[in-house]
Amino acid sequence: MVHSTATKLSRKKYLKKYGLIPEDAELIDSLQLVKDSLTFAHHSFDITTDRALLDSIAYEIMSLNKKYEYYLRRCKERGLVGNVNFGVRV
Repeated sequence: MVHSTATKLSRKKYLKKYGLIPEDAELIDSLQLVKDSLTFAHHSFDITTDRALLDSIAYEIMSLNKKYEYYLRRCKERGLVGNVNFGVRV
C-alpha cells in the first residue's frame, strides 16, 4: 500500500497513540481496503445491467468476501477486533 509523507506521519502518531505494531496496522489497513472494495463491488452490481459484467462482478464479490474473511480472522487472532459487523454484505 502506498502512503504519502503526511499519511506516514499521521500513521506513526496513530500507531503510537493506540500501541499498535506496524504489522497490526497493516492488517487493519488491508481489512479496510477489502471492505471498501466490497462496498464498491456491491454498488457496481446494483447498477449494472449487462449479464456478462454481472457474472464478473459476482465472482469479484465472492473473491473479496474470502479475502475479507481471511483478514478478519487474522485480526481476531491478534485481538484487534471483536465480534463486530463492519457493514459488509456477505
